[in-house]
Amino acid sequence: MILFNSWQYIAFLFVVTSLYWISPKNTQNRILLVASLFFYGSWNWRFLFLILSSTSIDFFSAKAITRSKDPKYRKALLILSISVNLVILGFFKYFGFFLGSLNALLSPLHVSVDSLHLSIILPIGMSFHTFQAISCVVDVYRGEIEPEKECLPIMNLQTMFG
Repeated sequence: MILFNSWQYIAFLFVVTSLYWISPKNTQNRILLVASLFFYGSWNWRFLFLILSSTSIDFFSAKAITRSKDPKYRKALLILSISVNLVILGFFKYFGFFLGSLNALLSPLHVSVDSLHLSIILPIGMSFHTFQAISCVVDVYRGEIEPEKECLPIMNLQTMFG
């Protein structure tokens, strides 16, 4: 784990900043993407799948919204992106709360749902990431921005892989 107040972070920041400034313009975003994923994964590598999945859905939804002229299809993509984001956030943020409430509700009936307890923690920055992604896809839907130029800049999968 790399903490912001550690020497490891200062070294990491120095290396990433140096690589960024000496690299050609067309690779700078890739460097930031890889560094961001490395930094995020240093806390808990299992959450990389979560953030990459969420970002991929948002990115490809935004790209498809831009390409489509069918209003119903565009709206369906918007709803899909927002729903996936909110389900992920809701699961990580509120699963324990709802499970505890359900347990309290069922306790007079001598029914317990404690076996469903999963010790879920909210990944770092998940709320911020979720609301930024929703904002981005809504702005793309409204035609206010382009997805790969102004939206999801650090997680631009097309820049990374295409």
